[in-house]
Amino acid sequence: MKVIILAGGNSTRLHDKDNPIPKVLRQAGDKPLLGHVLESISNIDVSDIIIVVRFMREMVMERFSGYNFVTQGDDGYGTGYAMMCGYKALGLDDYHGDVMVLQGDTPCVKAETLMNMVEEHREKGSSGTLLSHYTERKLPFGRIVRNEEGIVEGIVEEKNCTSEQKLIKELNVGMYVFNSVDLGNAVRNLKVNPVTNEYYLTDIIEIMRENKKRVDAHITYDETELWGVNTIEDLQIVSEILTGRKKS
Repeated sequence: MKVIILAGGNSTRLHDKDNPIPKVLRQAGDKPLLGHVLESISNIDVSDIIIVVRFMREMVMERFSGYNFVTQGDDGYGTGYAMMCGYKALGLDDYHGDVMVLQGDTPCVKAETLMNMVEEHREKGSSGTLLSHYTERKLPFGRIVRNEEGIVEGIVEEKNCTSEQKLIKELNVGMYVFNSVDLGNAVRNLKVNPVTNEYYLTDIIEIMRENKKRVDAHITYDETELWGVNTIEDLQIVSEILTGRKKS
């Protein structure tokens, strides 16, 4: 198993001009956000993990000096481009196995959930498996689009959803497992979004389906695993969740 962690984001809503630090180093509970993510994959060898950094990367690299890093360049933008940088740094063109992609600012996903996602991915022989969650709440997450047979066809980012798609209750958590060969084929066909000028990681799913590859969703029923951090309020919620788990 190889792992790519996307940790280069700079959330302006979390920015503190008097104490600027990368988002993934914000403290939640007893450790930085990225520390919780790394704890959830502590069973994976450090040499098989690459952390994609950009904003104030030196601070992240110093704090987690035992890990391998790649700096997201200036040739592209978006989660898809960050993943591509990690893909290249790990040399995945010559690798035949599974690749997990995680978000460095989403610290509440449990190790058990990730292991179960990998297990389902392998049992079904999927090209890609994403982590999803059903909720009645109206939250600003990408929607999982399924066809009439219930097969995953793609992910639509919340800002791109039609009014009908916004009614979809299955949300994308942002964690994935891919077959490396099928991922490589999809990466080579990933195109920049003409509206945002970004590469979307979520487009990988649609590309795989266009290539007639199997894509599945592993559903978590624990809504706390959904939370990432973009605002001070998010950070407070995540801190409470993680602190509560330590006490229970």
